[in-house]
Amino acid sequence: MKKYVSMILAILSVMSLCTVASAEPVKQGDNTTASITFTQGGLEFISEDMDILFGVQSLPYKATTYESTDAVTFSISDTRHPSGDWEVRVKRSGSFNLAPSGTENTHGFEGVLELVSGKLTYVEGTPSPSDSPEVTVMDPVTVGKFDTEVVVATSDQTRGIFKIEWNEENIMLSLSDSEAASVTTDRYEETLIWTLVANDPGDIED
Repeated sequence: MKKYVSMILAILSVMSLCTVASAEPVKQGDNTTASITFTQGGLEFISEDMDILFGVQSLPYKATTYESTDAVTFSISDTRHPSGDWEVRVKRSGSFNLAPSGTENTHGFEGVLELVSGKLTYVEGTPSPSDSPEVTVMDPVTVGKFDTEVVVATSDQTRGIFKIEWNEENIMLSLSDSEAASVTTDRYEETLIWTLVANDPGDIED
């Protein structure tokens, strides 16, 4: 009988300890905050490979067309809400002139600079170009001294990132007979000016 009484007392003692332990106060941790901020987004021109290089060539003796040695690539990111019309334009600063000064001289030439069969790649966003004819790469593009449309987007639903590319063989510089006869053994260059235009200029990010 004493054995059973001892076991009962031991059980009651354990239960008493559990009760005391459960009565201990719980310390609450510090409060924290979870947040998210949304903005209207913007329109951005992302320059990638933009220089057009025609390499080192032998002096031409007649009208000649050269292909670029590098592709030209850039992207347009439109994260506005709602989005809207935009377009990319390009123009030449003048003519090809002796580098590095780029000043006008008797040996400069204008030539014909063309971009053909430009490729539009949908990177992310909605809708995709295959579903959205509102994003158009102009073809062909003859780059002159005045702004020429290169890519045109005419939709308020054209959000996302669009990559535009011309392969090497689709970028051409043509010299006439007289221009071919006028060049000398020098390096020639000129500046191309690319412009992103939006229906609301304030949307364009620097």
